[in-house]
Amino acid sequence: MTCLQRVISKSSSESLVWPFIVLSLLLFTKMSFAYDLGVTGSVRAAYWNKDKSFIDQRGYSVNSFWLNAKPEEILGIKPFFEGYIQAQDLSRGTTITIEAREAYLEYSLGAFDFRVGRQIIVWGKADKVNPTDRLSAKNLTLLMVNDEDQRLGVFSARAIYNQERFRITAVWQPEWRTPVYPIPPLTGITLNQINPSDSQLQFALKAELTGGDFDSSLSYFNGINKLPDLQFLSAGATGINIGLNFSRIQVYGWDAAYNLGGLGVRGEVAYVATSGDSDPIKQNSSIYGVLGADYSFVENFNVNAQLMYQRVLQYASTDSISDLNQKLLADQTALIANQQFENIFGMTLRPSYKLFHETLELETAFVVWFRNLSSLIRPQVSYAISDAFKASVGGELYQGEDNSFFGRLRNVSSVYTELRYYF
Repeated sequence: MTCLQRVISKSSSESLVWPFIVLSLLLFTKMSFAYDLGVTGSVRAAYWNKDKSFIDQRGYSVNSFWLNAKPEEILGIKPFFEGYIQAQDLSRGTTITIEAREAYLEYSLGAFDFRVGRQIIVWGKADKVNPTDRLSAKNLTLLMVNDEDQRLGVFSARAIYNQERFRITAVWQPEWRTPVYPIPPLTGITLNQINPSDSQLQFALKAELTGGDFDSSLSYFNGINKLPDLQFLSAGATGINIGLNFSRIQVYGWDAAYNLGGLGVRGEVAYVATSGDSDPIKQNSSIYGVLGADYSFVENFNVNAQLMYQRVLQYASTDSISDLNQKLLADQTALIANQQFENIFGMTLRPSYKLFHETLELETAFVVWFRNLSSLIRPQVSYAISDAFKASVGGELYQGEDNSFFGRLRNVSSVYTELRYYF
């Protein structure tokens, strides 16, 4: 393997997940004779001119089948299933990916709501950039028109206590699913995944005020960092072996949202405590915040803008590292975690406009970090041909220097088109 995106994402606790998948499917089958299974889905055919593998090939036929099932409850238990089968490079005999994104059982008892099984839990009120979102993993090498579809479900047990506008959430997440990122290959270096040894000891808490014009929450996460540190493993005639080490972190978060007429204000901040403040090749503790607003200037024309700020605590420049191998690891770790500078500011901008009775949607997502002017632009045009068919055209353009957060991905900039059929 030459880059993290080639690592196949497998669960370290798969035995915990599949019994719930099987149980859910058995419930679906049992009820199929008497209840509506609530089956929906889509068939998607897409073309991307490049993928995220950093190889010199063009033209990727991406085809997938998505299935959702939400049958009526039985004995108070509400099952849910979502999964897909995807061929990402069909024209070259690709390997078929089968993904059970969510397969859980839900039950309510008085003021308590319980959900157990593989599920996607997303925290944070900011737009797309969520410093408090630490429970979900992504495979960013999947060629998907909607980036939310890149999320991977993780086996979790969740309990929520509801009391009018106040809500407390507790999550235990014993499964580890390796996040997958597109990382450019480094000459003479092979990257190897190191699964965390104590991934079953992950938990999170959140106290939340909901409803009305003002929402806010405090959150805490104790678990495995979704961004890896780099660890030297061995060196030989064939090159250097580097480990992708996912370490434990603690995250203390706060978010809030306030709606004033057509103006919505969102804020989110997280203090991320790591164990690497005294280790030059590990990520440092940091403070990461986002503040933004969205406003509809005319009907169906909305603009969302956000400022981003990250401060790296106990920051030390890698220029002081004399050992070249150690400096290489420190530089790459800082690049992956966007910790190349002690302070860095950025912004996001996402205008969207819906026309012709909302059948045509124009949207552009723009993200930039100011210190090194690395950026991502993601324009997309979608048109609902009918209730069953939807067509999309768009692209992903990465810009910046080779050693910048987005610039290192310049070679995987791409354009795409997709036709989707819903049933």
